[in-house]
Amino acid sequence: MKIASIIIVCFLSSCFQIAGTSFIKIAINQTPIVSVKDYLPFLLQPKVIMALFFVFIAALILFKALSLGSLSLVTPVFTAINFVFTIIAGKYLFNESMGLAKISGLLIILIGVILVANSEKINL
Repeated sequence: MKIASIIIVCFLSSCFQIAGTSFIKIAINQTPIVSVKDYLPFLLQPKVIMALFFVFIAALILFKALSLGSLSLVTPVFTAINFVFTIIAGKYLFNESMGLAKISGLLIILIGVILVANSEKINL
């Protein structure tokens, strides 16, 4: 049950993280950052402020996940879930390619997380 809770909380954190980074990507596509002086106007856009709020909420939720389990379990689980959603968001929101290399890398990461999660079960 502990690992299931960690996965659920990491999933929720990842949803906020990807929402935030997707809004940032949309804003960057609309208003490119060319020099240092472009950062402040960029950061003050409502879309970017909302994105930063989502990323902040994702961090708070991740704190909860870290309170549920070890760093060596929570971080790989969060990273894997985040990676999966990043690829999906890239494909469907930004029309990014999803070739064999990305799919293979994704499978390797997921296998690694399964191994880490199972090793955590054994050591509990």
